Formats: sequence, structure tokens, C-alpha cells
Amino acid sequence: MNKTNFALLIYGIILMVGGFMGYYYADSFTSLLSGTISGIALVICSLLMMAKKRYADFLALGLTALLTVVFATRFSKTGAFFMIFLTLISGYLTILLLMKVFKTNRHD
Repeated sequence: MNKTNFALLIYGIILMVGGFMGYYYADSFTSLLSGTISGIALVICSLLMMAKKRYADFLALGLTALLTVVFATRFSKTGAFFMIFLTLISGYLTILLLMKVFKTNRHD
């Protein structure tokens, strides 16, 4: 497993944990559902990237970019710092690693 796959896997897990935390602390079923679905999707992308499926790179980058924009919007509206900021930073780092994959056209 390379660092890009590992980062994507960790980001997916962070999203799932965030969904569970949103459900537990705010009784938000929407948070649970969206965190779980997006987290599982990124974990699957990570597994597909390990299998050298090139479309998984594009899917992971698009989904991570979309989620980063969503979390940035939520952060600007609510100011809720911890979980949203954690997902923003981890999403940004994951995007940087995915862009490196596109630039070098390889998985390292």
C-alpha cells in the first residue's frame, strides 16, 4: 500500500467516524448517512487504486474535491471547528497526493 492509498483510506475512515459522531452528538441521520456513504466510496476507491484501476484515481479526486468544497462551505457557515477542520485538512492533503499521482502517472 502506497502513501496515496493509505491517505485515501484514512480519509474515508475519518468521514465515517465523522458521520457517526454527527449522529451521536447531534442526532443527525443525514450526517450518518452521508459520512458512511462517502467514507465507504473512498475506501472502495483506495482498494481499486491498489488494483491499478485508473478510473479510481479520477473518481477519488472528484469525490475528495467535492467533499472538501462541501466542508469548506459548512465551516464558513457554522464555524464548527474540530470535525469540519479535520476533514478539510485531511481532504486537502489527500487532493495533493492524488494530484501527484496524476502528475507522475504512477502510484507510489
